Amino acid sequence: MDYKFFEILIPIIIQGGYDYLGWCVWLKEVTGNKYEVFYRITKFVLDFAVTIPVLLFLHWSLDLIAAFYLLKAAGWCDAVYIAIWKIFHPDRNYTAEGIWWMFFTPLGLKRSKFIYDPLIERGEENLYIKLIGKHYLKKGTMSLKEFQIQLIIGLLITFVIFKLGIISKLISLYL
Repeated sequence: MDYKFFEILIPIIIQGGYDYLGWCVWLKEVTGNKYEVFYRITKFVLDFAVTIPVLLFLHWSLDLIAAFYLLKAAGWCDAVYIAIWKIFHPDRNYTAEGIWWMFFTPLGLKRSKFIYDPLIERGEENLYIKLIGKHYLKKGTMSLKEFQIQLIIGLLITFVIFKLGIISKLISLYL
């Protein structure tokens, strides 16, 4: 059996771990959600800047690198974050109000909306990102069960894409 696909777990665990440390332990505890957009953009850039060279150094194929990023987009790094959260905060139900920070995943994007001058209720501040002026992005939320289904579907689709070598075949068509 080819175990190469399971090497994806290494950067998923690493990225989920440093996301927990960077956001939950450091930035959120120090500033609240004040710098969320800055943090998300910085983390996105650093994820690529750090991960791509490491994966290329480990001689990962383009199919494996693409599989990692597909699983990341499906929320697997965030699943690690949630698991770490539950280890250190077993008494708190972190996902009871819906998972609002997964707005960049397929289901989250489908549910996100651009809104002009919304009436933001007290306690709903985490659901909005201020863009420019009075323009906001209302983050798409999902339940824990929906998130788990998205993880499984993402894993199955990614595994098929990886095993069939679809990324390599697409690239070879255009090169």
